[in-house]
Amino acid sequence: MAQIILEDYTIRRYQPGEEQKMVDLVNAGRDGVWETLVTVDMIRDEWGDARLDLAHDTWAAVNENGDYIAVAEVWFEGPTSEGESVTRHIGFTLHPDHREGHTDLLEHLFSLALERARSRPHDEPGKKYYLRAWAAANDAWKHDWIRARGFEHVHIGCTMICDALETLPLPSAVEGIRIEPWSPERDQDLWLALNEGFKSEETFTPLTWAEWKNLYHSERMDPALWHLAVDVASNKIAGFALNEIDYEANEESGRLDGWVIDLTVLPEWRNQGFGTVLLLSAVQTFREAGMTAVKVGVDSTETENATTLYESLGFRVMQGSCTYRRLLNE
Repeated sequence: MAQIILEDYTIRRYQPGEEQKMVDLVNAGRDGVWETLVTVDMIRDEWGDARLDLAHDTWAAVNENGDYIAVAEVWFEGPTSEGESVTRHIGFTLHPDHREGHTDLLEHLFSLALERARSRPHDEPGKKYYLRAWAAANDAWKHDWIRARGFEHVHIGCTMICDALETLPLPSAVEGIRIEPWSPERDQDLWLALNEGFKSEETFTPLTWAEWKNLYHSERMDPALWHLAVDVASNKIAGFALNEIDYEANEESGRLDGWVIDLTVLPEWRNQGFGTVLLLSAVQTFREAGMTAVKVGVDSTETENATTLYESLGFRVMQGSCTYRRLLNE
Protein backbone atom coordinates (compact mmCIF):
# COMPACT_ATOMS: atom_id res chain seq x y z
CA MET A 1 0.00 0.00 0.00
CA ALA A 2 1.36 3.39 -0.96
CA GLN A 3 1.49 5.93 1.86
CA ILE A 4 -1.45 8.34 1.96
CA ILE A 5 -1.47 11.84 3.43
CA LEU A 6 -4.72 12.73 5.22
CA GLU A 7 -5.17 15.73 7.52
CA ASP A 8 -1.39 16.07 7.79
CA TYR A 9 -1.14 12.45 8.91
CA THR A 10 0.57 9.66 6.96
CA ILE A 11 -1.51 6.49 6.52
CA ARG A 12 0.69 3.40 6.30
CA ARG A 13 1.12 -0.15 7.64
CA TYR A 14 2.37 -1.04 11.11
CA GLN A 15 6.15 -1.40 11.06
CA PRO A 16 8.13 -3.98 13.06
CA GLY A 17 10.24 -2.08 15.56
CA GLU A 18 7.43 0.41 16.26
CA GLU A 19 5.79 -1.62 19.02
CA GLN A 20 6.43 1.18 21.53
CA LYS A 21 4.39 3.57 19.38
CA MET A 22 1.41 1.21 19.65
CA VAL A 23 1.98 0.84 23.39
CA ASP A 24 1.86 4.63 23.79
CA LEU A 25 -1.37 4.89 21.79
CA VAL A 26 -3.21 2.08 23.59
CA ASN A 27 -2.10 3.10 27.07
CA ALA A 28 -3.12 6.73 26.48
CA GLY A 29 -6.70 5.58 27.00
CA ARG A 30 -6.03 3.47 30.12
CA ASP A 31 -5.72 4.68 33.71
CA GLY A 32 -3.01 2.23 34.78
CA VAL A 33 -4.81 1.60 38.08
CA TRP A 34 -7.77 -0.64 37.27
CA GLU A 35 -6.97 -1.15 33.59
CA THR A 36 -3.91 -3.23 32.73
CA LEU A 37 -1.34 -1.37 30.67
CA VAL A 38 -0.01 -3.11 27.58
CA THR A 39 3.70 -3.72 27.09
CA VAL A 40 6.05 -3.94 24.13
CA ASP A 41 6.22 -7.72 24.56
CA MET A 42 2.43 -7.98 24.42
CA ILE A 43 2.30 -5.97 21.19
CA ARG A 44 5.18 -7.95 19.72
CA ASP A 45 3.31 -11.19 20.42
CA GLU A 46 0.16 -9.83 18.76
CA TRP A 47 2.05 -8.65 15.70
CA GLY A 48 3.66 -12.07 15.37
CA ASP A 49 0.29 -13.87 15.40
CA ALA A 50 -0.39 -15.74 12.15
CA ARG A 51 -3.96 -14.38 12.05
CA LEU A 52 -2.68 -10.82 11.55
CA ASP A 53 -0.74 -9.90 8.41
CA LEU A 54 1.07 -6.61 9.09
CA ALA A 55 1.77 -6.07 5.40
CA HIS A 56 -1.88 -6.27 4.31
CA ASP A 57 -4.25 -6.06 7.30
CA THR A 58 -3.03 -3.04 9.31
CA TRP A 59 -3.29 0.73 8.98
CA ALA A 60 -1.74 3.45 11.13
CA ALA A 61 -2.21 7.22 10.99
CA VAL A 62 1.16 8.69 11.94
CA ASN A 63 1.88 12.32 12.79
CA GLU A 64 4.95 14.35 11.84
CA ASN A 65 6.81 13.02 14.90
CA GLY A 66 6.14 9.43 13.88
CA ASP A 67 3.61 8.83 16.67
CA TYR A 68 0.62 6.54 16.12
CA ILE A 69 -2.54 8.68 16.39
CA ALA A 70 -5.09 6.17 15.07
CA VAL A 71 -4.90 2.55 13.98
CA ALA A 72 -7.09 -0.17 12.51
CA GLU A 73 -6.45 -3.85 11.90
CA VAL A 74 -8.28 -6.98 10.72
CA TRP A 75 -7.73 -10.50 12.04
CA PHE A 76 -8.76 -13.58 10.06
CA GLU A 77 -9.60 -16.82 11.87
CA GLY A 78 -8.95 -20.26 10.41
CA PRO A 79 -11.58 -22.75 9.21
CA THR A 80 -14.55 -23.19 11.54
CA SER A 81 -16.12 -26.29 13.03
CA GLU A 82 -19.46 -27.55 11.86
CA GLY A 83 -22.28 -25.24 12.90
CA GLU A 84 -20.01 -22.33 13.80
CA SER A 85 -20.23 -18.95 12.11
CA VAL A 86 -17.13 -17.45 10.50
CA THR A 87 -15.53 -14.66 12.50
CA ARG A 88 -13.30 -11.83 11.39
CA HIS A 89 -12.08 -9.33 13.95
CA ILE A 90 -11.57 -5.60 13.56
CA GLY A 91 -9.61 -3.50 16.02
CA PHE A 92 -9.36 0.27 15.94
CA THR A 93 -8.15 3.01 18.26
CA LEU A 94 -8.06 6.80 18.12
CA HIS A 95 -5.90 8.68 20.60
CA PRO A 96 -8.21 10.21 23.28
CA ASP A 97 -6.70 13.66 22.69
CA HIS A 98 -7.87 13.49 19.06
CA ARG A 99 -11.44 12.32 19.51
CA GLU A 100 -12.76 15.83 19.13
CA GLY A 101 -12.42 16.96 15.53
CA HIS A 102 -10.57 13.95 14.12
CA THR A 103 -13.21 11.24 13.88
CA ASP A 104 -12.98 11.40 10.08
CA LEU A 105 -9.43 10.07 10.47
CA LEU A 106 -10.71 7.02 12.31
CA GLU A 107 -13.57 6.75 9.83
CA HIS A 108 -11.08 6.49 6.98
CA LEU A 109 -9.06 3.76 8.68
CA PHE A 110 -12.22 1.89 9.60
CA SER A 111 -13.43 1.97 5.98
CA LEU A 112 -10.11 0.53 4.80
CA ALA A 113 -10.31 -2.27 7.36
CA LEU A 114 -13.97 -2.98 6.58
CA GLU A 115 -13.22 -3.21 2.87
CA ARG A 116 -10.38 -5.62 3.62
CA ALA A 117 -12.60 -7.78 5.84
CA ARG A 118 -15.18 -8.02 3.09
CA SER A 119 -12.66 -8.69 0.33
CA ARG A 120 -11.50 -12.11 1.57
CA PRO A 121 -13.56 -14.80 -0.21
CA HIS A 122 -16.49 -16.26 1.69
CA ASP A 123 -15.26 -19.80 1.12
CA GLU A 124 -17.56 -21.54 3.61
CA PRO A 125 -20.91 -21.31 1.81
CA GLY A 126 -24.07 -21.34 3.85
CA LYS A 127 -22.41 -19.90 6.92
CA LYS A 128 -22.81 -16.43 8.38
CA TYR A 129 -19.72 -14.23 8.39
CA TYR A 130 -19.47 -11.88 11.36
CA LEU A 131 -17.12 -9.00 11.98
CA ARG A 132 -16.41 -8.58 15.69
CA ALA A 133 -15.22 -5.46 17.47
CA TRP A 134 -14.41 -4.61 21.07
CA ALA A 135 -14.58 -1.60 23.35
CA ALA A 136 -13.48 -1.10 26.93
CA ALA A 137 -16.55 -1.48 29.13
CA ASN A 138 -16.17 2.07 30.49
CA ASP A 139 -15.41 3.77 27.15
CA ALA A 140 -18.80 5.33 26.33
CA TRP A 141 -17.39 7.25 23.36
CA LYS A 142 -16.18 4.11 21.61
CA HIS A 143 -19.43 2.26 22.37
CA ASP A 144 -21.42 5.00 20.66
CA TRP A 145 -19.02 5.07 17.71
CA ILE A 146 -19.25 1.29 17.17
CA ARG A 147 -23.04 1.18 17.47
CA ALA A 148 -23.37 3.98 14.93
CA ARG A 149 -21.68 1.73 12.37
CA GLY A 150 -24.15 -1.11 12.45
CA PHE A 151 -22.69 -3.32 15.17
CA GLU A 152 -24.87 -5.03 17.77
CA HIS A 153 -23.78 -5.48 21.37
CA VAL A 154 -23.52 -9.23 22.07
CA HIS A 155 -21.44 -9.65 25.24
CA ILE A 156 -20.19 -7.75 28.27
CA GLY A 157 -17.48 -8.93 30.60
CA CYS A 158 -16.47 -6.48 33.29
CA THR A 159 -15.70 -5.85 36.94
CA MET A 160 -17.83 -3.32 38.81
CA ILE A 161 -17.10 -1.74 42.18
CA CYS A 162 -18.87 0.15 44.94
CA ASP A 163 -16.51 1.83 47.42
CA ALA A 164 -19.11 3.96 49.20
CA LEU A 165 -20.73 1.16 51.18
CA GLU A 166 -21.89 3.55 53.88
CA THR A 167 -24.31 5.12 51.40
CA LEU A 168 -26.14 1.86 50.67
CA PRO A 169 -29.28 0.99 52.65
CA LEU A 170 -29.83 -2.13 54.70
CA PRO A 171 -31.72 -4.89 52.90
CA SER A 172 -35.46 -4.66 53.37
CA ALA A 173 -38.03 -7.42 53.44
CA VAL A 174 -39.71 -8.43 50.17
CA GLU A 175 -43.03 -10.20 50.31
CA GLY A 176 -42.90 -13.84 49.34
CA ILE A 177 -39.24 -14.59 50.05
CA ARG A 178 -36.93 -14.96 52.98
CA ILE A 179 -33.16 -14.58 52.96
CA GLU A 180 -31.37 -17.58 54.42
CA PRO A 181 -27.71 -18.37 55.03
CA TRP A 182 -26.21 -21.37 53.27
CA SER A 183 -26.69 -24.73 54.91
CA PRO A 184 -25.39 -28.20 53.94
CA GLU A 185 -28.97 -29.37 53.49
CA ARG A 186 -29.48 -26.78 50.74
CA ASP A 187 -26.21 -27.45 48.91
CA GLN A 188 -27.49 -29.78 46.21
CA ASP A 189 -30.49 -27.50 45.58
CA LEU A 190 -28.10 -24.56 45.30
CA TRP A 191 -25.99 -26.40 42.72
CA LEU A 192 -29.12 -27.10 40.65
CA ALA A 193 -30.26 -23.49 41.07
CA LEU A 194 -26.92 -22.18 39.79
CA ASN A 195 -27.18 -24.28 36.64
CA GLU A 196 -30.78 -23.16 36.14
CA GLY A 197 -30.07 -19.49 36.82
CA PHE A 198 -27.29 -19.17 34.27
CA LYS A 199 -28.40 -21.63 31.59
CA SER A 200 -29.55 -18.86 29.21
CA GLU A 201 -26.02 -17.42 29.08
CA GLU A 202 -24.16 -18.56 25.97
CA THR A 203 -20.83 -18.54 27.81
CA PHE A 204 -22.05 -20.70 30.71
CA THR A 205 -21.39 -24.43 30.87
CA PRO A 206 -23.46 -26.36 33.44
CA LEU A 207 -21.46 -27.76 36.34
CA THR A 208 -21.47 -31.38 37.38
CA TRP A 209 -21.91 -32.13 41.08
CA ALA A 210 -18.18 -32.93 41.31
CA GLU A 211 -17.26 -29.62 39.64
CA TRP A 212 -19.58 -27.74 41.98
CA LYS A 213 -17.92 -29.25 45.05
CA ASN A 214 -14.44 -28.66 43.66
CA LEU A 215 -15.02 -25.02 42.68
CA TYR A 216 -17.38 -23.77 45.35
CA HIS A 217 -16.14 -25.72 48.34
CA SER A 218 -12.43 -25.09 47.91
CA GLU A 219 -10.37 -23.85 50.87
CA ARG A 220 -10.71 -20.25 49.67
CA MET A 221 -14.52 -20.26 49.61
CA ASP A 222 -16.55 -19.62 52.76
CA PRO A 223 -20.22 -20.56 52.38
CA ALA A 224 -20.96 -18.65 55.58
CA LEU A 225 -20.83 -15.52 53.40
CA TRP A 226 -23.51 -16.79 51.00
CA HIS A 227 -27.18 -15.76 50.89
CA LEU A 228 -30.13 -17.69 49.50
CA ALA A 229 -33.46 -16.15 48.54
CA VAL A 230 -36.07 -18.81 49.30
CA ASP A 231 -39.63 -18.70 48.04
CA VAL A 232 -41.87 -18.90 51.10
CA ALA A 233 -44.72 -20.70 49.34
CA SER A 234 -42.70 -23.48 47.72
CA ASN A 235 -39.57 -23.50 49.90
CA LYS A 236 -37.51 -23.49 46.67
CA ILE A 237 -34.37 -21.44 46.05
CA ALA A 238 -35.43 -18.40 44.01
CA GLY A 239 -32.02 -16.75 43.83
CA PHE A 240 -28.65 -16.53 45.51
CA ALA A 241 -25.59 -14.38 46.14
CA LEU A 242 -22.35 -16.36 46.47
CA ASN A 243 -19.74 -14.13 48.08
CA GLU A 244 -16.05 -14.32 48.86
CA ILE A 245 -13.35 -12.44 50.76
CA ASP A 246 -9.92 -13.17 49.33
CA TYR A 247 -7.79 -12.29 52.35
CA GLU A 248 -4.52 -13.12 50.60
CA ALA A 249 -5.29 -10.79 47.67
CA ASN A 250 -6.42 -8.06 50.06
CA GLU A 251 -3.19 -8.34 52.04
CA GLU A 252 -1.11 -8.06 48.87
CA SER A 253 -3.08 -5.06 47.55
CA GLY A 254 -3.61 -3.29 50.86
CA ARG A 255 -7.33 -3.18 50.11
CA LEU A 256 -10.41 -4.46 51.93
CA ASP A 257 -12.51 -5.86 49.08
CA GLY A 258 -15.40 -8.28 49.16
CA TRP A 259 -16.42 -10.10 45.99
CA VAL A 260 -19.88 -11.12 44.82
CA ILE A 261 -18.85 -14.16 42.80
CA ASP A 262 -22.28 -15.17 41.50
CA LEU A 263 -25.65 -13.46 41.88
CA THR A 264 -28.81 -14.34 40.01
CA VAL A 265 -32.53 -14.76 40.40
CA LEU A 266 -34.11 -17.75 38.69
CA PRO A 267 -36.42 -16.88 35.75
CA GLU A 268 -39.66 -17.67 37.60
CA TRP A 269 -38.95 -15.05 40.27
CA ARG A 270 -37.30 -12.24 38.31
CA ASN A 271 -38.39 -8.57 38.26
CA GLN A 272 -39.71 -8.67 41.82
CA GLY A 273 -36.83 -6.97 43.64
CA PHE A 274 -35.15 -10.17 44.80
CA GLY A 275 -31.82 -9.27 43.18
CA THR A 276 -31.66 -5.98 45.08
CA VAL A 277 -32.28 -7.71 48.40
CA LEU A 278 -29.59 -10.30 47.68
CA LEU A 279 -27.05 -7.67 46.68
CA LEU A 280 -27.75 -5.50 49.73
CA SER A 281 -27.55 -8.59 51.96
CA ALA A 282 -24.10 -9.30 50.50
CA VAL A 283 -23.03 -5.70 51.05
CA GLN A 284 -24.17 -5.83 54.68
CA THR A 285 -22.22 -9.04 55.25
CA PHE A 286 -19.08 -7.41 53.85
CA ARG A 287 -19.58 -4.27 55.97
CA GLU A 288 -19.84 -6.42 59.08
CA ALA A 289 -16.62 -8.17 58.05
CA GLY A 290 -14.81 -4.81 57.84
CA MET A 291 -14.65 -4.55 54.05
CA THR A 292 -14.65 -1.07 52.52
CA ALA A 293 -15.49 -1.96 48.92
CA VAL A 294 -17.49 -4.58 47.06
CA LYS A 295 -16.66 -5.87 43.59
CA VAL A 296 -18.78 -7.93 41.27
CA GLY A 297 -17.99 -9.63 37.99
CA VAL A 298 -20.46 -9.31 35.12
CA ASP A 299 -20.26 -11.84 32.27
CA SER A 300 -23.38 -11.81 30.15
CA THR A 301 -24.78 -12.05 26.65
CA GLU A 302 -27.95 -10.35 27.89
CA THR A 303 -26.30 -6.99 27.43
CA GLU A 304 -29.25 -4.64 27.76
CA ASN A 305 -29.77 -5.07 31.52
CA ALA A 306 -26.57 -6.80 32.58
CA THR A 307 -25.34 -3.93 34.77
CA THR A 308 -28.65 -2.24 35.65
CA LEU A 309 -29.03 -3.72 39.13
CA TYR A 310 -25.50 -2.79 40.18
CA GLU A 311 -25.62 0.71 38.69
CA SER A 312 -28.88 1.38 40.52
CA LEU A 313 -27.03 0.85 43.81
CA GLY A 314 -23.99 2.97 42.98
CA PHE A 315 -21.65 0.40 41.42
CA ARG A 316 -19.49 1.61 38.52
CA VAL A 317 -17.44 -0.19 35.88
CA MET A 318 -13.77 -0.57 36.80
CA GLN A 319 -12.50 -2.55 33.86
CA GLY A 320 -13.54 -5.04 31.22
CA SER A 321 -14.67 -5.17 27.63
CA CYS A 322 -17.76 -5.36 25.47
CA THR A 323 -18.05 -7.39 22.29
CA TYR A 324 -19.95 -6.21 19.21
CA ARG A 325 -20.63 -7.93 15.93
CA ARG A 326 -21.84 -7.02 12.45
CA LEU A 327 -22.96 -9.39 9.72
CA LEU A 328 -20.63 -9.25 6.71
CA ASN A 329 -22.30 -11.47 4.11
CA GLU A 330 -25.70 -9.78 3.96
